[in-house]
Amino acid sequence: MASNELTSALMAAADLSGAGRSILDQSLREVLLRAAGRPEPHQYLSGSWLLGGNYQPMEAAVASLLEHGRAEPYDIDLVHVLERERSDVASVARFGHRVECASLHMYVAFDKAHVVDFELPVARNVVKPTHGISVWYYSLVNTTFNRYRELKCALLHKWSPPVEVEPLTYYAFRMLSEITPVESQLRDLFVKDRPRAFHELTRHLDLVADQLKAAIELTGELETIASDDASEEEARLKAVQTELLGKAGKSLSLTEAAKQLGVSRQALHKRIGLGTALGLMRGSELVVPEAQFVIKNRKVKIVDGLGAVMREFDASGAGRWSALQFLIEVDPTLQRTPLETLKAGEQDAAVRAARAYLSLDEA
Repeated sequence: MASNELTSALMAAADLSGAGRSILDQSLREVLLRAAGRPEPHQYLSGSWLLGGNYQPMEAAVASLLEHGRAEPYDIDLVHVLERERSDVASVARFGHRVECASLHMYVAFDKAHVVDFELPVARNVVKPTHGISVWYYSLVNTTFNRYRELKCALLHKWSPPVEVEPLTYYAFRMLSEITPVESQLRDLFVKDRPRAFHELTRHLDLVADQLKAAIELTGELETIASDDASEEEARLKAVQTELLGKAGKSLSLTEAAKQLGVSRQALHKRIGLGTALGLMRGSELVVPEAQFVIKNRKVKIVDGLGAVMREFDASGAGRWSALQFLIEVDPTLQRTPLETLKAGEQDAAVRAARAYLSLDEA
């Protein structure tokens, strides 16, 4: 594309409404315009300040740059999905996005102004991770807040921005002021007393950051409560399981049970999976209640009819622990335990009792 064609296209793009544009896109257009030999839009502005030309007065020009509603939609649609799922994460993302963009603007401004006396603060953890996936969340949070600490040092750094980099500081100031509750006041103060405006900006950004930290701490507390509740529930479950296994009698490992039955571990494991033998997961261990064994023809066997009872529990979703409880406790209809009923050869009665226990025959 010829230089004049490139320039025309870029100028036309610059005249379009701000909808959908990003700060980085705009910076790219300015670079291309400069490469094409056309002055940047801000050069007209800077010239009016330096030369006293027939352009806008300085205060009016600055106020125009900071005008409410002229900012690009940095994050209008960026976090709407997060907002529905986790409002605390969405707030951190929105804050972090503005901080990241403003940091890049201030870095370029410092680089072009040849600032050599700027030092970054030492990184530190703002929040401490707990466990599991939350470690990643707290890593993201700490990255965001450490970036903010760096940016805050840049905003408060004592330097005199050359005219050519001032637009970068304006945009950084504007995108940050928009996430405070005093945006219009900060814009007015920027025009009248820029050093104080930057100090006030950081003060109010600190308040925003503190509010985010409070939200993050609340999330951590809720996670701790949920973890404690889960631990208590797990402890109760283990206590119930221990009590049931105690009532059932001796519990065997898969290897021990297979040895008594005279079959391989794999064969017994398959039977347990099919529900023709009863095995239960206790933590990471598979236990086999010895109560289901009978002696038949001088050999240890699984009691006949157990599979028919187990099918009722598996089909209903009640689970194997519920099946064990049913088998070892006295049934009011049978007047004995269902396991004793199976050992007496009364399979149909045991199945009927199981269906009544599970309320499967109710309308």
